[in-house]
Amino acid sequence: MALAQRCPLCRQTFFCGRGHVYSRKHRRQLQAALDRLLPQVEAARKAVRSAQVARYVPEHERRCWCPCCGCEVRLHLSHGTLTVLHGGLLEHLASPEHRKATNRFWWENKAEFQMKEKFLISPQEYAQFKKSMVKGLDSYEEKEDEVIKEMAAHIRAVEHSRQEVVRSILEVGFPRRSQSSIQTH
Repeated sequence: MALAQRCPLCRQTFFCGRGHVYSRKHRRQLQAALDRLLPQVEAARKAVRSAQVARYVPEHERRCWCPCCGCEVRLHLSHGTLTVLHGGLLEHLASPEHRKATNRFWWENKAEFQMKEKFLISPQEYAQFKKSMVKGLDSYEEKEDEVIKEMAAHIRAVEHSRQEVVRSILEVGFPRRSQSSIQTH
């Protein structure tokens, strides 16, 4: 009797051995799984050359499913109040574990060989991302410093304006109210 196998893409048990991967349903499920991940991978690839750093918001904790590894992956890298957009996915795609799992996934599911490289990041690309991440962090800090300087200048201007108003009032003085005008109010 043949051993039952379970396909993680189709989520069904089958007994027909390797023939399952050639079925129409399996091919559709495979393509759908890769199509769900591909837009996120393409967005992450764009971040290789110019990493974007943003202030942390809870949405940055989003995850995506990697069908090659069969696990959830962080999309972004967050630390403290900063987030490097697409950093988590790039880190995952560049890992040796992902490369190994992708090779196995492609072999087991008979996926199109040309598509495999789209789901991998080379160590050189990841090193380039790290360099652009450092530049992105530096430019973010510069922008934050500039914002702080502008806010400080605005606060000084408002304080100076208030002091001018107080000085002008003190120079002119308040007109004295007569006792009768105080009692009528």
